[in-house]
This record gives sequence, C-alpha cells and structure tokens, in this order.
Amino acid sequence: MIEQFSAAFGTRIGRRLLSYLLLANFLITMLSYGWMLIDDYQRGTQRLQNNLLKLEASYENSLAISLWNFDAEQLRTQLEGMLNFDGVEYIAIDSADFGYIETGLKPNEIDIRHQFEVYYEDKGNRTFLATLTILGSYEQLRQQLETRAFNMLLVQLCQTIAISLILLLLIHHLITRHIRSLSDWARTFSIQTPDHPVALQHRSRVAPEKRDELDALAFAIEQMRQSLLSDMQLRDQARIELEDTHNHLNMAIENTTMGFCRYLVREDRMETNRNFCYQLRTDQEALNRIDNPLHAILERLNSDTGVEQRERVYQLLQGRIKRVQGKFSLLKFNGQEGVFDISFQAIRFHNNRPEEVLICSVDHTAEHYARKQLQELNLRMETALRQQQDEFQHLGMVQSSDLDRLRRECDHLRHQMANRQRPSLLSLVTPSLETAEKAAEPTLAAPLKVTIHAFNVLTGPAKQSVDLVKFIQRHLARAKSTAALITPLSLIIDVKLALIEFLLEHLLIKPSKQSNIIPALTLALHNQTLSMTVALRAGTQPPPHSPWPLLLQGICEEIVDMEINGHILWTDDSSCFTATIKLNLEDL
Repeated sequence: MIEQFSAAFGTRIGRRLLSYLLLANFLITMLSYGWMLIDDYQRGTQRLQNNLLKLEASYENSLAISLWNFDAEQLRTQLEGMLNFDGVEYIAIDSADFGYIETGLKPNEIDIRHQFEVYYEDKGNRTFLATLTILGSYEQLRQQLETRAFNMLLVQLCQTIAISLILLLLIHHLITRHIRSLSDWARTFSIQTPDHPVALQHRSRVAPEKRDELDALAFAIEQMRQSLLSDMQLRDQARIELEDTHNHLNMAIENTTMGFCRYLVREDRMETNRNFCYQLRTDQEALNRIDNPLHAILERLNSDTGVEQRERVYQLLQGRIKRVQGKFSLLKFNGQEGVFDISFQAIRFHNNRPEEVLICSVDHTAEHYARKQLQELNLRMETALRQQQDEFQHLGMVQSSDLDRLRRECDHLRHQMANRQRPSLLSLVTPSLETAEKAAEPTLAAPLKVTIHAFNVLTGPAKQSVDLVKFIQRHLARAKSTAALITPLSLIIDVKLALIEFLLEHLLIKPSKQSNIIPALTLALHNQTLSMTVALRAGTQPPPHSPWPLLLQGICEEIVDMEINGHILWTDDSSCFTATIKLNLEDL
C-alpha cells in the first residue's frame, strides 16, 4: 500500500490532480461555510435584537413600580438580572429620584444600543420616571462562530485529504500507471526497432466487454504499429523499384535531347547530364568551377522579361513559389544567343526552404531563328504585295478619274453641239410665242412669259467669268429684295449671267413679293460641288399652295440641265419651300 501511495505521488499528474482537488474543495468549502457563518451571524444578531425587545416588555412595569416605591435595592437587583440576557454588558438608568445608576462594564466596541423611557400608569395617568440605556456587543456571538468555523474546517480538511488520497490511489491504479506504461513504450519505440508490441499491465486477460478507453487506446496504437510495419515493408519495396526506375530513367535521359540538372541549394552545386551542358555550350567541370552557378546562368538572361524571370526564380529559391516555367532567352557560354524552354521545380524542402531544384531545358534556338527568318520573309513578301496593291489601286483611281473626265468632256461637247443647234430653232418659235402672249388671257400670259424668258436665256450670250457672290448681291440690291444671304466671300465661275438672273427672278424675287414669305439664299461649295439653295419660309399663315408652279419647276430643271449640266431638288413641308440647285464646277 505504501509503495502504491509513493508511486501515485511520484507522478506529476497525480500531484497536480491532488493539488486541484484540494484547491477546489477549499474554495467550495470556504464559500459554503462562509455563507453558513454569515447566515448564523445574521440570525444571532437578530436574536439579540429580539431579546432586547423582550427585555423591555418584561422589565418595564417592574422597573416603574420600583422607581415609584423608591425601592433602590430592588431596582439594582433588577438591573443586575437584566445583565443575564445574551449580548447585554452594560445598563444605566437616569431618574430624578435616584440619579444616574449603572451596572456592568461598557464594551470596547458597542454593537448594541437600546434606550427606552419608563412611565408609571395610575388610573389612566402616565408619569415619566426614568430613562433606561442598554449597551451590548456581538463579541460572544463572534467567538462562538469562530469556534464553530474552526471545528468545521478541521473536519472538512480531514475528510478532503482522505477522499483526495483515495481518489489519487484509484486514478493511479486505473489510469496513471497505464499512461506511464504507454509513455515508456513510446519512448523506446523507433523506426529501426518497431517489433515491440503495446501491452498494458495486468490488462491482457481482461474480457473484451470489460475493456475501457485505455484498452482502446492501446489497441489503436498497436494497430498503428502493425500498419507502420506494413508501410515500411511497402516503402522498402517501393524504394527498390524507384532505384531501378531511376537507373532506367537516367539511361533514357542520357539518350534524349532534353537537358536535366539537379541544383543542390545548400552545396551550391549543379549535377547535369550531357545535353544540359551541350545546350549551354559548357561542361560539368566548368560549371563546378563557377561560384553560384545558377546565379551565373540567370545573369545571362537578356530578354525584356529577363529581370522578371530572374526574380521569380529567386522567389522559388526562397520557398515562396514551387514552380517556374517559361521561354527564356539567354546568352550561351560561347557568346551565341539561345532560346530555351526551361522549367524550375523544387523537389525537396527543409524548413519550408528548397534544398533541391530540378531544372529541365529544351533548346529551341534553331527553331527560333528559322521561325524568325520565315517571319522576315513573310514580312518582305507582304510588304511587296502591299506595294503592288497600292500601285494597282492608284493606277485604277487614275484611270477612273481619267474616265470620269472624258465622260464629262463628252457630255460637255454634246451640250455644246446641242446649244449651237438650239438658237436657230428657238429664234423661229420665240416671235410666235410673243404674239400668243399679247393675245392670251392673263392666266395664260404668265406661263408664256416665263417660257419666252427661258428661250431668251438659252439663245442669249455665251458664258463669261464672273464673281457669282457679288453678282447675286448686286442683282438682289437692284430688285430691292430682303432675302437673307449666306455665301462665301467670293466665288468666281464661268456661267451665263442670264441663267442666274432667270433663277433669281423666278425662284426668289417674284415669290418673295407675296405676303407671309421670308426669303433666304445660301451658297455652299464642297469639294467641286456647288449648291445654291433658295428657301421661302412661311410667316404666320402658310400659303395655300407652292410658290413655284409645276411648269416653272419643269422649265428651271430643263435649262439647268442644258446649260450647266446640273439638277434641282424641290422640298415642301408646308411651312418652308426650298429649291437646291447642285452642279459640278468641272462641268462648267
């Protein structure tokens, strides 16, 4: 038994458990006993206060009789008898007949102070005799509570220690010793010696239905040991197969064109195959002589993205990324420009830092330069083809322009031939029209007059060079027209002045003399196209019909087409009537 207690106390968890039990029991005991003592103290003080009320009720009449009869001896006896009450230590009476009488000792700490007046009643009359003062303390009550508290704490301490020792012994017997057995097994267990099974003391012959959590833990650890043994056997078999595969792979790598390199970070050393050295135009011994060979290779990057690629490789060496892959352009050790497809892969780590980096490279230098030459050839062919296309297009535009010019010249010649034949015919018709006009009714005279005017334009003088803007301004000024003009500063063209006068007279001046008409004239030149727009805007009341009769519109269209090879666009939206004359200056 002593050995078991010694073993239980020898464990840290046992001592800690005992300490926690004692501390928890102490706190709970102090709280519960404190509450009990406070309750007993409050009940004791209440009991003492009730005793004073009882004392007053029982002694008031007897004290009044003794004072009324002037019996001093009986009065003192009564006062001494009142001292027998709990908590009462000092009594004093102040009367006019006996003076100030006191008995007992005044307490150091006065906890009780009770005072009442003594009256004598006779046939309904009350006579004041004296004032009684009672002083007391709770010292005796406190001493009783202290004695009780000490006894309870002593009994509870003994009980707690006994229960804690029994619990400690039971926990050691049921739990702690088995945990120590498992820890001893775990301390001696290693990968090199995994053959020792897990077994708890005196638990091997326990029935399965009586096994507890510790048995389940030991069984789980044993299963883990068995699984570990199986995994170790599989690992050894896989290692043998991996070594065979590694040897075969090394043989295959040596026979391929891909370059392989193992960079050992701690040793700052590279282990390469022949292809890797050949791609860089160096050898293994030269790489071994270079301090920090990977840094020397990265410093030879010469593309626009070389700085970024170098930084990403350094991040891989710091363990921030695990793989870097891309197309790298670097200067080989023989000074030749090289283009490679390289991948950097961290394959072994220590404290989250790469210890070994696998570098695989494929040399695409020949393909790169061949592709570059092909692109340059394609570019030259495309440039030559584009130049030929531009030349053909320019030639086509020149021929199209010449064709248009010839077409306009043909039209111009045709109009000139027609104009030469037209005056003789029109000169024969005009006298008959003038005679018909004089004899015609007013409704028919106006159209005949417009027709005669048009014939005079066609048979009139030839074209002459004139400033069209100033001519229009002078003509409108002579006609006293209020038309708004929007024109360029000057526009010199070759045209029949009679044609311009005819158009201004019949399209602008005469219609604007009607009421509610606001005339306007606009000249605009865009490229070689001249536009003359006559606008008649209605005032407050729109006119009932167009200011330009259909006969006038037809005559204007014909003489514009025959004289200047142009055309007229008529628009009518009931509030504004416009006639836009368009012609090409090259046709004049």
